Amino acid sequence: MNITHNWWGSNSEGAIPQRIFDMDDWNSYTIGKYSPYFTAPERFNDFWWNWDYAQLSHADYIEPAEHELHGRIYSNKNLTLDPERWYSFPQYYRPFRPYRITRDLTIMPGATLYIEKNVEVHVWPNVRILVLGNLIADATLWQPIRFLPLNVTEALEEKGKIGTRYKRSILKRPRHRVLSADFKHAEYIRKKRR
Repeated sequence: MNITHNWWGSNSEGAIPQRIFDMDDWNSYTIGKYSPYFTAPERFNDFWWNWDYAQLSHADYIEPAEHELHGRIYSNKNLTLDPERWYSFPQYYRPFRPYRITRDLTIMPGATLYIEKNVEVHVWPNVRILVLGNLIADATLWQPIRFLPLNVTEALEEKGKIGTRYKRSILKRPRHRVLSADFKHAEYIRKKRR
């Protein structure tokens, strides 16, 4: 769908796709092509205004990262098992991190999503995978691929959307003070006696 030459309330390339609900969010909808877009709120509803005078910007589609899959995939992706291990220096432990599908995923024609053995994929509730290209799942009975529901609380904690119970919280209770003249006079005398 052609939705170009619009002002979306922001000139940021990252904020505009968040305002458009299209195939990247729910793959039963159509693709919304919003580039080029206006970078400032122009007078584009004025009858005498010409859109050639506007400041336009062009956006590029950004492929999703492998660990956070969503939207459209145009290039080949390989989901391999990242085992948990201790590094030799500086002696820190890297835990196992599963792959996540947070919104509807569409594998476009010419792209391949290759999932290897023993990989865990956590899927957000009510999320679909539409395969227009290739999906190769290489698993056996003893080395399966696991599709599990996503722990929503854990995912939001990692993104910093909700506070964890492990962080220390400081509660500041409001002190209700009486600001009458008698209270101020009594406070003054108490300080003077010290």
